[in-house]
Amino acid sequence: MTIYKEYRKENRLKQKEMADKLKINVNTYRNYELGKRSMPKHILADFLMLRGKDDDVKLANILKGID
Repeated sequence: MTIYKEYRKENRLKQKEMADKLKINVNTYRNYELGKRSMPKHILADFLMLRGKDDDVKLANILKGID
């Protein structure tokens, strides 16, 4: 299970709701979750910010260029 799906399931979100939070198309999100596509760093940064863990937020800021 990918971290995307794991997070979504833990938070009882549907794929559409997760896609909306990331401001992307649900089919695009589905491909990330299935491992068919790699998530670009700007979307990955948004995902990490959603998770909100300290290390995730630090990494998200690095990916966004905000040291």
